Amino acid sequence: MYNGYENMLKKSLMLCGPLQAENSELQRRLEEQTARLQRAEGLSEDRGRRVEGLERLLGSLAVESTGLKEKVAAGEMELGRLREQTQQGREEQHRSEALEKELANMKEKIHQLDDMLKSQQRKVRHMIEQLQNSRTVIQERDRIIVELEEKVAYLEAENREIHDRMEYISGSPDPPPPELTESEDRQQVVYR
Repeated sequence: MYNGYENMLKKSLMLCGPLQAENSELQRRLEEQTARLQRAEGLSEDRGRRVEGLERLLGSLAVESTGLKEKVAAGEMELGRLREQTQQGREEQHRSEALEKELANMKEKIHQLDDMLKSQQRKVRHMIEQLQNSRTVIQERDRIIVELEEKVAYLEAENREIHDRMEYISGSPDPPPPELTESEDRQQVVYR
């Protein structure tokens, strides 16, 4: 009978080593996944702030572009009136030339603003895509972390059971606890 207990003790010790190693590996992977998740969340928040800043810039550029377009329309109307009244003198001619230069400058500025607006819109779209991709990665990592935590909790419960059996085998006079079925064993695992 003592030999039987000794054999059970040896088998329990052989099972305990790999379970502890696997438990340690799962703990290490859980810590790595948590660190990666925190870095990804930091990047996601930074990108969110940058997207908000770019959207504000886009709004102000759009307002400025609209204002300039209105000024161009008003200038063109005034220039049209001045062209019809060229016989009114050199002052009108000088004003007409100044308006033409101003309109040319405004049109160039509008062209530059439109290019800038399109470029910023492309950047915002790209940043939004990156933000969505980051959120997808974070959700996947959350799912992996939950799975790892469940596996760690299950292995910890198995380790406790093996440890209790080893303590009993090594010296407890009480009879061993009744063997649990697999379904009962799983019901005793506490998930965090």
